[in-house]
Amino acid sequence: MIRDFMKEAPSVQEGLEGYQKNFLEGKVFSGPFADYSLSFWEHKDDDNVLLIYYEDMKKDHEGHVRRIGRFLGRELTDEQVEGIVAHTTFDAMKKNDAVSYKRYTDNTSISFINKGQVGNWVSKFTPEMSERYDREIADKCAAKGLVWKY
Repeated sequence: MIRDFMKEAPSVQEGLEGYQKNFLEGKVFSGPFADYSLSFWEHKDDDNVLLIYYEDMKKDHEGHVRRIGRFLGRELTDEQVEGIVAHTTFDAMKKNDAVSYKRYTDNTSISFINKGQVGNWVSKFTPEMSERYDREIADKCAAKGLVWKY
């Protein structure tokens, strides 16, 4: 299914502005993104749901691995945490074809994983793209209490 979707994804050949347009219109895998995100946010207080901001995890990777372990009912040893942290660094994830979606497409220009830097989008978005994102995603999510950290 994902392989077919990646082949058919209209945004692949249209650059970042084309991708954003398709992203906001719900023509990509997880879109429309505000609705997709809010579907999780509705369950933020459920006992079996743990939502983590990427930005927070980047600040304290080890602490979040321990938090996830506790959430799953496991107290991890320092050795286990160290191994999980090493396996889930940005560089390790980028090299993992199962995570990068490389196994789903023959198009080498597609990468699900970019730079892993918090706030890197600022260097990529035009002012118009940023305004459209705020108008169509951030504002809609904020109205429900979901505020993006960036």
